[in-house]
Amino acid sequence: MRIVVLGATGVLGRDLCPVLAEQHQVIPLGREDADVTDGPALRERLRAERPDLVINCAAATDVDRCEREPDWAYRINAWGAWAAATAAAAAGARLIHLSTDFVFSGETERPYTEWDAPEPVNLYGASKRAGEEAVFRACSRASVVRTQWLYGREGRSFARSILAAAGKLPPEGLRVVGDQLGAPTYTVHLARKLLWLAGWPADGIYHVNNAGECSRYDWAVELLRLAGLQHVPVTPIRAEEWPAPARRPRRSTLRRYALELGGVDDLPPWQQGAAEYVRSQEDQA
Repeated sequence: MRIVVLGATGVLGRDLCPVLAEQHQVIPLGREDADVTDGPALRERLRAERPDLVINCAAATDVDRCEREPDWAYRINAWGAWAAATAAAAAGARLIHLSTDFVFSGETERPYTEWDAPEPVNLYGASKRAGEEAVFRACSRASVVRTQWLYGREGRSFARSILAAAGKLPPEGLRVVGDQLGAPTYTVHLARKLLWLAGWPADGIYHVNNAGECSRYDWAVELLRLAGLQHVPVTPIRAEEWPAPARRPRRSTLRRYALELGGVDDLPPWQQGAAEYVRSQEDQA
């Protein structure tokens, strides 16, 4: 199968392309190769590549910048999703589009399923929800994969920031939000499930995240323990003590209900992802 990956130089794309290449021919396209905000050029590029499948990882993921610059957010996350979907359809390809837990409000006492109604509380989530709707309108052979709290072997992420901050040993230690819950998701584990979905014939909405649930404080403590930095003090704080332009969902954990019902929910726990990530950073050192 010929698979075009849009956003191939991002945090997910860098780990996704090698995993897909184990079984398929992969055409990795970064923004400099194929800009999702340039619809005509993107259609021409996909027609030339003749893919069987397009995986769109391109996104504006800076949540606070999205809040400050809504035009930027909607141009990439909504218009760009529509452009990717129309280009895939014109090329006769199937599309898998990556989305986020932030399409939900977070005001729940249980994890969200694929059939729960989206209700974003910030512009990032609203622009991603608009992208989901555009994808299904523009491409008859499309799936949306929602994931959350993503981090990979390369690129910016909460996990990388925590380990970097710990290495500087701030006198007061680290202060990390402890009252927002989710599931940290390691890109390598997500990539393996996307490889499986590439051959899965049923399109729709899928939640794909590591199993379990924790706060960012819990996640930070576990990363430091795995890295042998458990001596670094970490203090849990409330979300309102960490001022930011964009509101975050209180509990946006995703339940992989569609995979459960299909008997194919085999995502490992978030702690395993954290352990593999720390080992990958030690190997690169």
